[in-house]
Amino acid sequence: MTKKKKVGRPRSKNPMVHTAVVLPPDLIAQLKADAKKRGQGMSAEIRERLRATYLMQLSRGDLETGQLLNAIKHLSDFLARDLGKRWHEHPYAMAAFKAGVAALLARYQPQGDESLRPDTQVVGDPPDVVGRTHARRIGIAGHEEEDGDDYDPTIYYDETIPDVVRKERKPASSRKKMKD
Repeated sequence: MTKKKKVGRPRSKNPMVHTAVVLPPDLIAQLKADAKKRGQGMSAEIRERLRATYLMQLSRGDLETGQLLNAIKHLSDFLARDLGKRWHEHPYAMAAFKAGVAALLARYQPQGDESLRPDTQVVGDPPDVVGRTHARRIGIAGHEEEDGDDYDPTIYYDETIPDVVRKERKPASSRKKMKD
């Protein structure tokens, strides 16, 4: 007897494991609505939200970055309640948010000469250029969104994991733009 070849969808390059999670109806409704707004399925929405919580967890062992991220999230929420708009929805709210983030960052300012690179102790590219370059690389500057459900931003910029395989980033023009 010969074995029949299975017919159906081809195997995914990134196979997923099916699991059952029990959630309250209101949370399911909220996830479905948020997924629809972003033009994706509920599973993709859940995966992205889970990844985001791991990213927010004290930034992979860096306590100061974790505290800063948490403070920035609170700043965003407080400003939204006070101004009635999120930081990205109005120029005034953006200016207030920038000032708040600058004030939060000032608490962590180390002593020393900021023109000297910490890895070489020589003058290199200005730190603002280096920062903007890295922001572009991780997609913040252009608000790009990666294609596919397997996007994991830590692959592109988390230097704390030595065994992560670096992926080639697609040019910005080939990436999907976020929907409003």
